[in-house]
Amino acid sequence: MKKVLGLIAALTLGFASMANAQFHIGGRLGAGMATLSSEHDSDNGYIFSFQAGVQGAFTLPLSLPAGAIEVESGLFLNRLGASSEEVMTLPEVKVLGKVITKKQTITETNTLSIYALTIPLEVNYAFPIASTFGLYLGTGPQMNIALGGSTKTEIDKNGETESSSQDIKFGDEGLNRVTFDWRFQAGAQLLKHVRAGLYFDLGMSSHMEEVSIKNRNFGLSVSYLF
Repeated sequence: MKKVLGLIAALTLGFASMANAQFHIGGRLGAGMATLSSEHDSDNGYIFSFQAGVQGAFTLPLSLPAGAIEVESGLFLNRLGASSEEVMTLPEVKVLGKVITKKQTITETNTLSIYALTIPLEVNYAFPIASTFGLYLGTGPQMNIALGGSTKTEIDKNGETESSSQDIKFGDEGLNRVTFDWRFQAGAQLLKHVRAGLYFDLGMSSHMEEVSIKNRNFGLSVSYLF
């Protein structure tokens, strides 16, 4: 009987603690730069990246001397990818002193864009500085599910540009549809509803099986939580 009463008391305290926990949901917008790190090509450039979606934060019912632990997740539309540029200069060609072909500068720019649904699962440590201002640090994994993508090639010959694009294939005939990153983030919370912070995503898995090609992104995000 004492064990039953003890179990009931423990469950009661547990549910009371859950009731005291705080859950917030809202929207998040972010912008930054994205690239792909490769073991064979370290010259990949950055492309403009963005993220937009729904964010939720659950504060764990733990008693800490300063601050609180929260679990954060959400669902975001994200742009991943990279760019590369190659410049070739063709010399002037003369035959018997007559110019046959003028000097040409050819610039080829390739841009790879992947649009994915990103699902993070991060743990934050939030600590207040004042009644309407606080700071937070967080880290955790996130999963990217590719929805589609394309590669775009632009060739500039002395000011004249030609462009072409091709859709990216996923699965057995192309890139991996699911990849994983690890996120590091830090920022400030204002007026208990607004969050602004910096993030850095480090790729944990490759977009290809044969070659290691991983995400590397950084940027700024702004959230409003109800």
